[in-house]
Amino acid sequence: MLLFGIIAAAVYVLVVLFTDGFNINDWFYWIVIGACCGIILLMGYKIISFLRNRIILYDDEIFVPGHWGAQKVQYEVHIRYRDIKDVRLVARNKDSKGQSVFGVFVQMPYIIFEGYDGKQKAVNVYYYSKKQVASIIDLAVERAKKQGNELNLKSGLELIKEFIAGNKKIARIKYYICAIMSRCIIGAIL
Repeated sequence: MLLFGIIAAAVYVLVVLFTDGFNINDWFYWIVIGACCGIILLMGYKIISFLRNRIILYDDEIFVPGHWGAQKVQYEVHIRYRDIKDVRLVARNKDSKGQSVFGVFVQMPYIIFEGYDGKQKAVNVYYYSKKQVASIIDLAVERAKKQGNELNLKSGLELIKEFIAGNKKIARIKYYICAIMSRCIIGAIL
């Protein structure tokens, strides 16, 4: 909604400039026009790329298109329901191939689909709610069973609860390690 508001404001400024008339030789107006056009293009790109980032559950496979741009977090993934052996949730600050991404410091949640061949395919679910992630997992398991793949897995909500509980423990451990390290550093300085 914020993106549409920014675009609307930029369009409004352009309309006011052109309807009220402006001096062609005044550089300030050209800077404002250039900034507004840049904002419209950038926000339009963001809206299109946001709408493109989705998880598609076909009848026989899961398809996730890759992200656009130089820094990809999600690469294109095809996961056949018959090939799914295990499903789990993990948090990491790497891309879907497990490689480091420059400038990504936030741990993002991924659904990991492990195949019978041992390969793991990751699907970034950073922009999805817990209910959406749970329904994606449940639908994938349900469709895998329809394809003849008998999976004995927990439900999506159970996986999410375990994921959250595990991340709280990790966050607590990191907090205590940082607290101990800062006390040691302060003690060494004093």
